Amino acid sequence: MPEENLQDSVTGERVLILGCGYVGTVIAQRWREAGLTVTATTTSAERVPQLAAIAHRVLVLDATEPEKLREALEGQDTVLMAIGAKGPTDYRHAYLESARSLVAAIPEFPTIRQIIYTSSYSAYGDYGGDWVTEDTPLNPTTPNGKILAEAEQTILSLNTQNFNETDQKPVGATSCVLRLGGICGPGREVTKILSRAAGMTRPGDGMGWAHWTHLDDVVGAIAWIQQQRLSGIFNVVQTEPILQKELFEKALTKANLPGVTWDPSATSPKSYNVRVSNRRLRDSGYIMKYPTVPI
Repeated sequence: MPEENLQDSVTGERVLILGCGYVGTVIAQRWREAGLTVTATTTSAERVPQLAAIAHRVLVLDATEPEKLREALEGQDTVLMAIGAKGPTDYRHAYLESARSLVAAIPEFPTIRQIIYTSSYSAYGDYGGDWVTEDTPLNPTTPNGKILAEAEQTILSLNTQNFNETDQKPVGATSCVLRLGGICGPGREVTKILSRAAGMTRPGDGMGWAHWTHLDDVVGAIAWIQQQRLSGIFNVVQTEPILQKELFEKALTKANLPGVTWDPSATSPKSYNVRVSNRRLRDSGYIMKYPTVPI
């Protein structure tokens, strides 16, 4: 997305970023530069000085804490929930319980018009490598995948609750779920990440599909969604899927490292194999900065 498009965001808007990590930090800075009033949250007091340099206000809170969450929501126009789990055992708290807490509080704050929620394409589950769109039913095959799916439905319930069927217009906060691929970018380069497997044997045959989303496109899509007041579900992944085998070959060749060996007799821990379409996002007018995985 061209940098100048960020300036098209509604200046003077008050935005709350719940979970100001890798993605939230960048969108906070860009939104502030675009003239929005930014409140950032973190669960770590040590990060307050860093966030204070890029946001107008910084709050230390857990999104499941009702009183602190309500303090943060007061007077906001848009809420971005970009909370990440600290580990596999933290999914329920980080995603589902936080989503429930937010949705329960929203009716008390009439100024809030939009919720943007970052999820993962892994919620689709395994479709044997077939193409999936935002209309494809979710079929998660792992406990954490099911948690992601339930958290999404919790957030999306706002679109049903706050829609006037007579006028076909929203009458309260609407929500938008972004299903991301693996996030890459500065400090998280795909080649650097995959290089850890150089010379190793990996389970499976490498014929599953890999999806990544560059940080610039995560931030660009969020800014576009906020600017256009979009709701519903959008896949935010690279336009051209790539097989895992091909991706490893390209990345390790570029890094001048030995390739990986595949063991079809071993079960791959990745329980989802889909080709994800991002056409809905592109049809909305957003232009992917990285249509292919950056290697």
